[in-house]
Amino acid sequence: MYYCASQVGGTICYLAPEVLKGDDPHITTSADMWSLGAVLTYIANDRQHLFRSAMEVTGWIGDSSPIEREFKYPELHQLVLSLLSVD
Repeated sequence: MYYCASQVGGTICYLAPEVLKGDDPHITTSADMWSLGAVLTYIANDRQHLFRSAMEVTGWIGDSSPIEREFKYPELHQLVLSLLSVD
């Protein structure tokens, strides 16, 4: 992710909702943790992205949102849900 003049660059399926919405002009550690959760989901989900559009990212409501595939380890599933927290 990089800044160029007041624009943010990055891959949509890994960007945090607040970054996509432009709510926060500064990228924070929580946005980085969101991205880590999205990457872990991709790896654990047989290379399938959890989010396919900006609308899916911004529409994510947290723990009650479904992750389509079961994770091999329940602890990893819980970790991903905590990383993809909308708070």
